[in-house]
Amino acid sequence: MVILLAFVVLSWIASFLIPSGTYSRELDPKTGREVVLQGSYKQIEKENISLQEMVVSIPEGLILGSDIGLDFIAGRSFLCGGKNRSPSSWGRITYL
Repeated sequence: MVILLAFVVLSWIASFLIPSGTYSRELDPKTGREVVLQGSYKQIEKENISLQEMVVSIPEGLILGSDIGLDFIAGRSFLCGGKNRSPSSWGRITYL
C-alpha cells in the first residue's frame, strides 16, 4: 500500500512538471485502427488537480476497484479449499 501511495504522489508531482499535450488522430483505412498523425503534437492547457483531490482519489479508486479484489478473494477461496481438501464449508462445496 505504501508503494502504491508513493506512485500516486510521484505521478501527482510529475503532472506539474511535465507539459500537457495531445496528438491528432485519424482512422487508417488499411488496418481500421486509429493512428497518430506524425508531427501533430500540440501543447494544451494544464488541468492539474489539487492536493485535496489527489488525497480523495485514493479511497475513491479503492472503492471503484473493490469488486475486482472481492472477485479475486472469492475465487481463491474456492481454489484453496479444493486443493487443500480442507474440512471447511468451502472445501465441501468444491468437492460435492
